[in-house]
Amino acid sequence: MNTNKKTKPSIELKISDWELDFYSRPIIEANGKKRWELIICSTRSYKTEDIFLWNKKCPANEVNSIWLTKAINEALNEAKKQGWAKPSIVRFWRSSMKSIIKKSLEATDIEALVSRRTYDLFDRIKFLEKEIYPKEKAM
Repeated sequence: MNTNKKTKPSIELKISDWELDFYSRPIIEANGKKRWELIICSTRSYKTEDIFLWNKKCPANEVNSIWLTKAINEALNEAKKQGWAKPSIVRFWRSSMKSIIKKSLEATDIEALVSRRTYDLFDRIKFLEKEIYPKEKAM
């Protein structure tokens, strides 16, 4: 009987779909252009009370699928550091951004789903618009 079995420690990653918004915000930057921002959050579930939150500002002249793909990859890396698995689905609701978002998610092998069932994202945007954006100065 072998009593020296080596077992790998199982690190269980938190699993959740993501909700995403990539759009201009109600802030005018120092260069006179509207601020663009990517906002990502995980969808809360009964399995965990944790939520993954991630934001990144995008220069107005770089609003495209190339920038978005890089930013999504950064978010995936940060999520992994925080113990989150890669989402299988990302929900978003702005149909005007559908082609850019869908192309970027396909590049990262994540299913894109147009849906208004982005309640945690709506809460996050509401918080940012009420508590954060009014206190920020354009950079």
